[in-house]
Amino acid sequence: MPTIANAAIKARPDSAPVGEHYKKTTCVHCVNFCGQNIKMDGDIIRAVYPDPARAEFYNKGICPKGASGSYNTYNPYRIKAPLKRTNPKKGVNEDPGWVEISWQEALDTVADRLKKIRADDPRKLIWHHGHGKYLIQDKFPKSFAKAFGTPSVVHRTTTCEAARHVADEATGGYHGFLPDLEYCDMLLNLGANYFEAEQWARWLDHACTDAQARGMKLVSVEPRLSNTGAKADQWVPIRPGKDAVLLLGMVHVLINADLLDKEFLIEATNAPELIDDNGHILKNKEGKPLVWDTVSKSAKPYTKGVVPALRGQHQINGSNARTAFEVLAEEVKEITPAYAEEV
Repeated sequence: MPTIANAAIKARPDSAPVGEHYKKTTCVHCVNFCGQNIKMDGDIIRAVYPDPARAEFYNKGICPKGASGSYNTYNPYRIKAPLKRTNPKKGVNEDPGWVEISWQEALDTVADRLKKIRADDPRKLIWHHGHGKYLIQDKFPKSFAKAFGTPSVVHRTTTCEAARHVADEATGGYHGFLPDLEYCDMLLNLGANYFEAEQWARWLDHACTDAQARGMKLVSVEPRLSNTGAKADQWVPIRPGKDAVLLLGMVHVLINADLLDKEFLIEATNAPELIDDNGHILKNKEGKPLVWDTVSKSAKPYTKGVVPALRGQHQINGSNARTAFEVLAEEVKEITPAYAEEV
């Protein structure tokens, strides 16, 4: 049976450098592109270490995926040429019937297919690519897609952290929010795996460990007992896909038990903004969102002197306007802890 070591030795060129030396490179297994120091024996990779010059201020090491990167290079079963599917049937128990083809045949096949799609409707094309987007910043894929006539350009983030990006942008207008681990006293974690996943070697596990050392409590909500759950102060098992109903049930309790930081909701969120019957934010002629001013008893933009109401509904220009917080309270009215438990 072929082995990684045998493949590495076989791959050594006749003119390979002699002796042990190190080469610096970058890991491409995820978007962090951690720095690596590669221990070489001639042209053969013997070990993969973190690059201390970068680890000190950026990633603090490399994860197991990065450390085992040479297995991709020397794997005797790695893909070495374009593959063509010969079995049109699809399914778990179907053999795709992959066969190697030349690069010329692969390029001709793709070109012919692209011509047919463009002649029919270019919008039917979906361009999908991997980590290369972080090296070329989407310039080529987006330019190609625009010239071809399709708006659909997706990449690895679509099946990785896109849900977080959408939620962040919908609630805060920016994606990439991270917990303030240096100062928070309790971290409620749902869906993130600090001690195993993508940003494991960069800083999240280190920051979380330091925070726990100073007294922060970590509660991890997840179906399986991951490394993060194992290191948490409390692991809360949950049925897969039930995160949302759990959180909505918690919102129900916070509202009905009056355990809210109302000042924060008014000052730092859109909770007091008025929503019309169609679910749209009410705005003045200048496009500024309106709140209900408890001083003048009228709808105004939130400016100096205005004291917004957090709850309530009012007739404004024929519309039954409610505060965004009132809309939320109505949405979670029936999502009691008992209901959430049964879902």
